[in-house]
Amino acid sequence: TIRFLQQLLGRVKEGMTTTDVCREIVRLDTQADRIAYTELLINENKCDYHGNSLVGKGTHFVSYVRNQPFVELVSALDVFVHLSGLNPGRVFFWVDIFSLNQHTAFVSITQDWLANSLPVAIR
Repeated sequence: TIRFLQQLLGRVKEGMTTTDVCREIVRLDTQADRIAYTELLINENKCDYHGNSLVGKGTHFVSYVRNQPFVELVSALDVFVHLSGLNPGRVFFWVDIFSLNQHTAFVSITQDWLANSLPVAIR
């Protein structure tokens, strides 16, 4: 959710790109169990300040540039949510660095996986 992304910004250093966030936050936080960040949030039963789960079935697929500042991605998604009049606690963004296991993602992605899985994610 946008609330998860906003909470995460508290840990993001100035100038960090999405690649940096993946390497310095996502991979480190999930290193012990080698799981996707969404799995970590589910396992820890993480909720926002209204008690809404931070993880749910993706409602919006996010395409972005990984070498741009992470804060700009979050800002753009925040503007989208608010200008669209959406409930911030009910919009679940599918963002690869959180949805895919970053310890195995590059090993397990095949052409067959892309053909069968990606269309489901972006519906």
